[in-house]
Amino acid sequence: MCSSDLGQPVGLSAHFGGIWTFRFRGVYRDTPSSYRRGGPGHLSGPYTETYFGSGGMGALGTSDGRSTVSMPVNCWNIPVEVMEGRAPIVFEEKRLLPDSGGPGTHRGGLGQRVRVRALSDEPIDFIVGNIDRIDHAPFGLAGGDAGGPGRLEIDGVPIDRRVPHRMRLGQVVTACMPGGGGFGPASGRDRAAIER
Repeated sequence: MCSSDLGQPVGLSAHFGGIWTFRFRGVYRDTPSSYRRGGPGHLSGPYTETYFGSGGMGALGTSDGRSTVSMPVNCWNIPVEVMEGRAPIVFEEKRLLPDSGGPGTHRGGLGQRVRVRALSDEPIDFIVGNIDRIDHAPFGLAGGDAGGPGRLEIDGVPIDRRVPHRMRLGQVVTACMPGGGGFGPASGRDRAAIER
């Protein structure tokens, strides 16, 4: 087996930030005050939209981890614009989380923050599927540090991810997906890579 410049097998990687899934579910009502795309009569009945998001990949013994990548499987989420067209929600933010990748000779990939606002005066069920690395951050290897842990909130208050929640008009769910762990001691990182 080949070894990295740190003397570790090339195939090893630090832990990754995981694949997060959550669902928005509700019913469009035929009332003047209900939110509907396209005006009265355009949409009615139940809707369910599932969001897939990814944390950062753990660093390898030979390179930095990739940011917000589905690891170890390959899955894609539908574009946020499509979700906004099918459910009464708006994505206010979707961005990389600076410094969420674990420090190391090779840095873990960055996690991301997603903020979604409820637009309906009918309640929206927010159902958490698979999320991980909130209580325990993605670990590093060979002296690398852990990545930033995950966080899940509604209106700035941490929520229990094991039970469904009901969102009201204007409420915002914030999902901070973890960064990957670092590989090797941070003291061994190239100066140009730190500045980059």
